Amino acid sequence: YSSTLPEDQVGWLNGVRDPQVGRALALIHHDLSAPWSVEGLAKEVGASRSAFIDRFTNLVGTSPIRYLTTLRLQTAKLRLRAPGKTISQVAFSIGYNSEEAFSRAFKREFGTPPARWRELR
Repeated sequence: YSSTLPEDQVGWLNGVRDPQVGRALALIHHDLSAPWSVEGLAKEVGASRSAFIDRFTNLVGTSPIRYLTTLRLQTAKLRLRAPGKTISQVAFSIGYNSEEAFSRAFKREFGTPPARWRELR
């Protein structure tokens, strides 16, 4: 399917077609909780930091770190629905080292803290 997308299409599926960006996406999705950085991802795919950021942003439509953050927080929303996991456990499972940092990011993204979001679901 990705091979049939128009050349100017942006999104993760477009990024999959590119060898470097596709590899970075695979790394992120394979280990969401890893301490990824732009420098680390660029090194893993054999690109300079600035070239990697430009290529990723042009193909996917967002920066690598913004993509990672959004993916982590969307994953957290799903994991918060499952019973038996504390907010700290969910935070750690998606790459946050503290519940506080996770809660701030979650609230910034969705407008409500994770504990409140969980109560409403």
